[in-house]
Amino acid sequence: NKNNYGEDINDVAKSMALVKQYTGELDPSKLKSMTENGIAMRDVFDMDLSETIRGVDVLIGEMGVSSEEAFDLMAKGAQNGLDKSGELADNIAEYGSLYHQAGFSAKEMFTIMQNGLDSGAYSLDKVNDFVKEFTISLADGRIEDNLEKFSDGTQTLFKQWKAGKATSKDVFRSVINDLATATNKQEMLTLASDTWSALGEDNAMDIITSLNKVNSTYDEVKGTMESIKDIKYDTLEARFQPCPCLQQLQKEQPLHRLYLIQYVMRTRLF
Repeated sequence: NKNNYGEDINDVAKSMALVKQYTGELDPSKLKSMTENGIAMRDVFDMDLSETIRGVDVLIGEMGVSSEEAFDLMAKGAQNGLDKSGELADNIAEYGSLYHQAGFSAKEMFTIMQNGLDSGAYSLDKVNDFVKEFTISLADGRIEDNLEKFSDGTQTLFKQWKAGKATSKDVFRSVINDLATATNKQEMLTLASDTWSALGEDNAMDIITSLNKVNSTYDEVKGTMESIKDIKYDTLEARFQPCPCLQQLQKEQPLHRLYLIQYVMRTRLF
């Protein structure tokens, strides 16, 4: 039913079991909320439920956000086209740990992905691979071998990074700023090629230099998931149609209705 969560009660039960399997969540109210959100992402954006939950679990476990913020970020990303190639949740699951280790927050990760796609990247994987390749170039000596070609600021940050006093993110930001502000485009291309061994796309430089752009898209995401559910599903009670208690629910005052809804949730879903 288009007004309800899931195709039927069995679909909801299977979805809930999947959420519990991936997240290990035992709190009934949190499990219910995450299941609703996962089903909504599937119904609205055609995102695979298991991949969505895997992505959310990484955002929670690696990036330190709440399940509510994780879903809000994911929903905002989907609204803004981050899932256009069907890989948003999968990329979060794959690269979330990398971003965290480099010092990026969840919002910064989404901003980088958005900037990359907006500047012409054909897939999220390509954007995230630029970040991954940079962290590798920090570790394998490519940045250090070419350090004198970068700005004084980048050289200082790199030395601080080696001493454990700066993050990979700090160096990343500084290197991209050097490339974006370079006056000699050929030198910029050579330096970028030394940093990213295979630039690949013709517009690779546009994508790379865009990753630092200020983008407020993910500054205020709170409530995104709830607003999507409000639009998709008419009412909470609609989930239980046909339900013998529905007429009684409609007659009751709001507070009593809430208690009755909670009772139905416990008896029908748990």
